[in-house]
Amino acid sequence: MAVQSSGALKASIAADLADNNAGNISAFDVRHNMEDIVDSMVHLARSGINLDNPFFGSVQVGLTGAGTGGILKVTSGVQFPDGNLQTAYFPGLDGIEHSGLAGLTTGDPHTQYVHINGSRSITGNMGFQGYVNYAGDSQKGFRFDDFNIRFGSGNSSVSGTRLTFDKDSSTIDSFKGVAKAWLNFTAASGAGNSGVAVVDSYNVHTVQRTGAGKFKVFFPSGLFSNNNYVAIGTSNGRGDNDSSEDFDLNQVGIVARSGDDHPTLRHCSFLVKNTSNAYVNAAVNNLVVYGEGAGATFSGCPTSPTITDDIGPT
Repeated sequence: MAVQSSGALKASIAADLADNNAGNISAFDVRHNMEDIVDSMVHLARSGINLDNPFFGSVQVGLTGAGTGGILKVTSGVQFPDGNLQTAYFPGLDGIEHSGLAGLTTGDPHTQYVHINGSRSITGNMGFQGYVNYAGDSQKGFRFDDFNIRFGSGNSSVSGTRLTFDKDSSTIDSFKGVAKAWLNFTAASGAGNSGVAVVDSYNVHTVQRTGAGKFKVFFPSGLFSNNNYVAIGTSNGRGDNDSSEDFDLNQVGIVARSGDDHPTLRHCSFLVKNTSNAYVNAAVNNLVVYGEGAGATFSGCPTSPTITDDIGPT
């Protein structure tokens, strides 16, 4: 008995098991060739099977129902029909680390998340409860929560969203009371808009002089929902402002309100008149405007105030 190559086995079979015409094949001839085949099977399998498609069905390793044994050991890898070679084992779905996946930094594979570089916007409502804060301080920043505000001695209340400031525990539940626009301008004597200059402003579109001490102030489209805004104006009533005493008694009148944004911008008049009932240009003119912004719906505390001659008990 000996381990033989496939060529040696074929040669031995051909020599010992020739055609039996002469009647000279012994039992030994049959037996030793069969034993050599048995001894050589593992060697031949280890050396590789070079036939095309050697297996046409499933290959089972181990006994059915056996708890041990039947391990298939692959030392060089497994090659698939597309040519890819796998040399490491598959750890299973629960064993794959996210950092080990390919293509993590290529393109934008996670469209369901908001990207940390700000390249993708939130396109719908997102529920949130807690702080949006600077890293490392979990109790400072913007916090979203519900609240109720009660009015007077009754049970009337409104609920909504408010900002609470850690500095002094003050709160704000609406920016409706914040000035929508302001203007600081100077007006020296001259014709038309000559000599008129804006010193500082916010949400003011145009300043137009229509005469001595007479102006129109235009606001950007969409700033107000109507022309019922509150406008407060002051002026020093004279052409110089070198010291704190440089002012004359005067009256600023803001009466006319016009425009609807389409096609004319909303605007108000700004008139400066001295005690002699004459319109004057002045070096210092200020305007602050409060009003309901476009799209605002909350109107009052909790509703518009009532008119009465007796407020009764508080």
